[in-house]
Amino acid sequence: MMELSCQSDRCSRCIGSEYVCHCLKVTEDSLIDTIVTLGIRNLRELRQQTGAGDGCMSCRIRLQKYVDEYARCEQVESVAMELTMVG
Repeated sequence: MMELSCQSDRCSRCIGSEYVCHCLKVTEDSLIDTIVTLGIRNLRELRQQTGAGDGCMSCRIRLQKYVDEYARCEQVESVAMELTMVG
């Protein structure tokens, strides 16, 4: 019998498309792309751009973790680029 539901641990197509905010159907890929592309620096900015965290609000801790991790990565890359341009 064929399995009808996709399970992210079994399907490489699902990796990154997992919902972080289920209420507003905001995916991990969408969050990371928004943080990096728009230079998001805090949870408020992320919520304004994606709507994530405005439903039941149970995902706000996870959203903050994405901001903490990916905003910092973007900052490090930016500083590294500036240093290579100066040197």
